[in-house]
Amino acid sequence: MSKFFFMGKPDIMGENNSNGFAPKRTAKPGTELYPLTLIVNSVERQSEIEAILEEHSLLASIEVKAEVPEDIRELDFALSKSTPQVFDKVLGSVDLSGLKFVQSRGDLIAA
Repeated sequence: MSKFFFMGKPDIMGENNSNGFAPKRTAKPGTELYPLTLIVNSVERQSEIEAILEEHSLLASIEVKAEVPEDIRELDFALSKSTPQVFDKVLGSVDLSGLKFVQSRGDLIAA
């Protein structure tokens, strides 16, 4: 198809015709739009979880079921802070201290 004689909307992104607009924005878990769903075994545990939620300003729907095992994985995920990976500096052929690294022997020699 020639771009000079095409009379219509060009197919920009293939089959999906998506140009980057996302009508459903992603919301953070623990907000009004996506509250956490938690299951606890007792009313005492429910009050402890509510205190944690209040401290971190999160919203959740908590169900008390004694016969089902406790499930607070969503709360653990919301409270976990991710840390960036930090790698050690790789020694190059010439270090900043003025020492030269000889790769064949693995030695540091004065340059």
